[in-house]
Amino acid sequence: MDFIEKVSSNFSKLKKTVVKGTNKVVEASKLTISLSEKKSALKEIYEEIGKKVYHSGNEEIIEQLIISSEISEISRIKDEIEYIESQLAEIKNKQKCPNCGSNIGNNDAYCKICGYKLD
Repeated sequence: MDFIEKVSSNFSKLKKTVVKGTNKVVEASKLTISLSEKKSALKEIYEEIGKKVYHSGNEEIIEQLIISSEISEISRIKDEIEYIESQLAEIKNKQKCPNCGSNIGNNDAYCKICGYKLD
């Protein structure tokens, strides 16, 4: 193999590595945007519930105002947030500490936050 073929081969390998890394960054960015949108939607629901409670001024009415559909929507969005966070952690080679929930490296033996020993 002559010099030009070696350079061409090395360049092709480098290009594949860069593309793969770029794809991970793009995917992480998309997930981060989606995560932000879900958290905003959750905040809006909480705010709407708060407004209803504030304007009611009556504790007996509070239970009637917090509609089960809003509770279901909150649960659904929280599940989506958890799923997106797990995808982001996977892309970043991270895992959640089972004890405190902090993001830690996949190869860590202990949680850097709480000291929990990992398997």
